[in-house]
Amino acid sequence: MVLTLKYPAFKLFRQLGLVVVTILFSACSTISTVNQPTVEDKSTPAPTTNTAKSDPSRVTSSPASTNNTTYGDPEQTPSMPVVPVAPKANAPIKQNPAVVALIDTAQQQQQKGDLYSAQSSLQRAQRIAPRDPQIYYELAGIHRNLHDYDLAEQVALKGVSIVQGQPQQLRRFWSLIAQIRSDSGDRKGASQAQQIADRY
Repeated sequence: MVLTLKYPAFKLFRQLGLVVVTILFSACSTISTVNQPTVEDKSTPAPTTNTAKSDPSRVTSSPASTNNTTYGDPEQTPSMPVVPVAPKANAPIKQNPAVVALIDTAQQQQQKGDLYSAQSSLQRAQRIAPRDPQIYYELAGIHRNLHDYDLAEQVALKGVSIVQGQPQQLRRFWSLIAQIRSDSGDRKGASQAQQIADRY
């Protein structure tokens, strides 16, 4: 009798153990199934934050690339220096009042026949305004009247270099050079200078 009671009790314990084990396995499986979505939820926001971080970098890189292409275009660089520079050279220089007074004094001295005083007055005016064409025109005329034809032509050619782009001034200077060469006996040079003056 004792053996028959122990055997079914052992069988019951064994069945209970199997039930407990199955319950534990089922509980573990439910825990794993419950925990799996949370892990997936944690993994899904991570790529979204990375994409959000990568999107601004793409946005900031795109304008920089467009700016580089616009600045690096070879078609736009030649269009920048097309600003006309010639009008600056053509613009007449406003005379200094002291220079105007010295030129008037030199003209009065020349009318009186005092050519050397007129020459010194014009040289003083030249120191004040070394790019005033009127000074070079008057000074070349003084050297011509002093029969210093080489120096007169050099001063007149200096005036020509200053008045580039001013047709009226160029005609005046080349006509003066023609007169200087004619006075010095250089008829061929005088005719060449007059031809240049007639172009303006």
